[in-house]
Parts: sequence; C-alpha cells; structure tokens
Amino acid sequence: VTLLTFIKLQSKCSTLDLGEAGCLPLLCDDVYDVLVETLEIQSNQYLMDKIERGRKQVSEGTIKQHELIDPEQVTKS
Repeated sequence: VTLLTFIKLQSKCSTLDLGEAGCLPLLCDDVYDVLVETLEIQSNQYLMDKIERGRKQVSEGTIKQHELIDPEQVTKS
C-alpha cells in the first residue's frame, strides 16, 4: 500500500470543488500528521537504515523476540 493509497483510504474529509478542474482532497489533521511523520522518518538516514536492517532480518528469518527497553531505566556509561 502506497502512502497516497493509505491517505485515500483513511481520509474521511471533504474535498475542495475546483469546478471543471475537479476536486482537491483535503487532509484531516490526523492524516496530515501521519504524512509528516512518515516524511520525517524517510528523511532520517539512521532510521531508514534501522528499518532496512529489520526487513533484512525478517527476510532471512534471523529475527529475535526481545522486551522493549525503558529509556528511563537505562544507565549511562
């Protein structure tokens, strides 16, 4: 599913009638926030590398289950 398809599926917002030119869909706040967060992740090479490593682990079948780490309980070295 592409991001545009996701937005179309999730958006229950109205459209702006442009007359003969057609309609322009308007994004709801929550859909806009998802779009911005996605673009921020995609523009961060560190996060994209982590995502790619995770995808590779899944495709290779080398994933391991672990507990989430609470940043408040991590001691600084």
